[in-house]
Amino acid sequence: MSTNKSRARKYARHGWAVLPMHNVVKGRCSCCDGVNCKNAGKHPQTRHGVKDATTDQKTIKQWWSITPNANVGIATGQESGVLVLDIDPRNGGFDTLKKLESELGPLPETVTSKTGGGGKHLVFAYPETRVRKDSAGKLLGPGVDVMSDGAIVIAPPSHHQSGRRYIWAAGKSFEDMKPARLPERWLAKLTDQSSPNSSMAAPDSAVSEGGRNSALTSLAGSMRRAGFSEGAIAAALRKENGTRFSNPLGKDEVKKIAASVSKYPPEAERPDDAEKFA
Repeated sequence: MSTNKSRARKYARHGWAVLPMHNVVKGRCSCCDGVNCKNAGKHPQTRHGVKDATTDQKTIKQWWSITPNANVGIATGQESGVLVLDIDPRNGGFDTLKKLESELGPLPETVTSKTGGGGKHLVFAYPETRVRKDSAGKLLGPGVDVMSDGAIVIAPPSHHQSGRRYIWAAGKSFEDMKPARLPERWLAKLTDQSSPNSSMAAPDSAVSEGGRNSALTSLAGSMRRAGFSEGAIAAALRKENGTRFSNPLGKDEVKKIAASVSKYPPEAERPDDAEKFA
């Protein structure tokens, strides 16, 4: 079996940014909390957490030379070019996934790892549209976390608190295949947009100016949290404004909404945005 260091270096050569995580032996985390750690084997050893993730071979060699048994963490999101759906059976993740596939269509076969807790990590290519991370089931539902910018997934052959290792599913490792692209309807769900296959709503004929402003501001806020630029937000607002309302707002007012919302940082860049480790 590959050592954690050799596997970490291989991931880095593959373009995935890695960092050393605390390891776990017989249920005991290597951190100072030991058996009382509530996130055993799933949090970084480095000072700045996910911000320290790198593909630099010299740094990786040094990290695992100091702590050879460190679990391997991969920074998800744009840095590594992957988006991961974390399916957690303890919170009904497989039931949620089944419902989602019934609603949005089946997910394509993709790079998949089996977690030590009986779940799965489904690894997809990071889309052109920015997707925010979610560890509370707000985007897809209970038991299905979205691991994107600012998040970390534990990778094989790391140890889980259960005593089992994380492993790649047969024929679905990063060496067997490339991460698939998310289907459009799934991507629309993740970015709070309407399904591309759904019909446009009929124009609202009696919406007040305040109502129109609120509706467009809400749309702009969702897009900004997902990381859209001011230009992309403005374009979407212009289309929504002209399609949805029979008495649309003026162009300057729409432009003002996009500019106002774009002053705020995307959700993944906010200082209080907690990191999620799976």
